[in-house]
Amino acid sequence: MKVLAVDDSPNILDLIKDTLSLEGIEVETADNGAEALSKYVKFKPDIVTLDVTMPIMNGSETLSRLIQIDKNAKIIMLTAAEHWSLIESCLARGAVGYLQKPFYIEELVNTIKDPWHYEDKNVITLFSISCNRISTSLEKIFKDKVSITINNIEVAKQETSPSQFSPHGGYSQIRLVIDKLVSPLQIEAPQLSMGSVNEFSGQLNGKLLTFVKFEHIEMIKNSMEPYYGKNLLEFFYILHSKIFSTLVERSHLRLQLEPPRLYDETSDKNVEANADITKVHYEIKNDSLQIPFETQLCANLRQMFGSF
Repeated sequence: MKVLAVDDSPNILDLIKDTLSLEGIEVETADNGAEALSKYVKFKPDIVTLDVTMPIMNGSETLSRLIQIDKNAKIIMLTAAEHWSLIESCLARGAVGYLQKPFYIEELVNTIKDPWHYEDKNVITLFSISCNRISTSLEKIFKDKVSITINNIEVAKQETSPSQFSPHGGYSQIRLVIDKLVSPLQIEAPQLSMGSVNEFSGQLNGKLLTFVKFEHIEMIKNSMEPYYGKNLLEFFYILHSKIFSTLVERSHLRLQLEPPRLYDETSDKNVEANADITKVHYEIKNDSLQIPFETQLCANLRQMFGSF
């Protein structure tokens, strides 16, 4: 694997190069956008890490020029928190992910090496933007800085044509972790977990579900500000409302979100005909918390985003 790191900070470039070299990854560096364009053509990297704010040519313009050179360029933006509006614009225009400065070494390695970043950009953009919005809202609930790390995304699609089946049993996935065809497709709740559901309807019917292990429920309650009444349904609704609002923006569909309720395996495991199941595994953490979550979006991705 080859990575082109683009940043006007020598310290950041040294950190990226030293860290990724230890992982056996070949790294080339550039300290501005113009140099990055030249080196991209010569070096032909698999992935580019691109700072948003740089002299000569900023990250946003460099992104556009790189995609003109190579429409399949895999570009991960680097930014400080105050530049989120720029990152959101870059994701919408073709970046496949982002890292917020300062980042941990393991976050850098996981972002570069995990394959889910580099498949369907609509799904990646949807959940990258959603998670940033969720973290902003949760900081108000917990009265503390919160970060969200996406560990894995899976997409399970219902298919009928054998010619469309993947070698892994009929699933087209961002990360291939399911290896058998389940017919009909059903929601699978993690063991020993509590789940919340918000259905939505309109031009598209679907569900948003989030599951958290029982062992983490009290941790969430104890961290919530009294103003929120330690109401877990309201907590889950905040997660779902941010994903839903991003979904509406990205799909341009007219949709309505129903009130939250607890997951009921008897009635909620079935999905709409032609619906796909997108699972996002992520962690919410701050200085005192580290809680894994699983969110599932059950809806027809092709109806949402067109061809998928």
